[in-house]
Amino acid sequence: PDCRPAFVEAMNDVAQIANFEPVTVHAPYLASSKADILRDGLAMGLDYRHTWTCYEGQQLACGQCGSCRERLAAFAANHSVDPLDYAIDTSQVAH
Repeated sequence: PDCRPAFVEAMNDVAQIANFEPVTVHAPYLASSKADILRDGLAMGLDYRHTWTCYEGQQLACGQCGSCRERLAAFAANHSVDPLDYAIDTSQVAH
């Protein structure tokens, strides 16, 4: 996945090959938890209705895949409610 150091390093390599000059991809949240990232986004007023984490590729987020569960857990850790519409009632999803 794109949240691993190996991915960022590979992107740096690809960017350099494509541009024929040094390019650096910075990933300031690489070592941060989802809850920490969410906290900063909430503090900046980010509208999380316009973000997507589900890997299922459906019309609505599934609420059950690992990515959805991590997102819901991050909102719970920040004492916030996820504004995204889900295909299921996520109030009972274990985080």
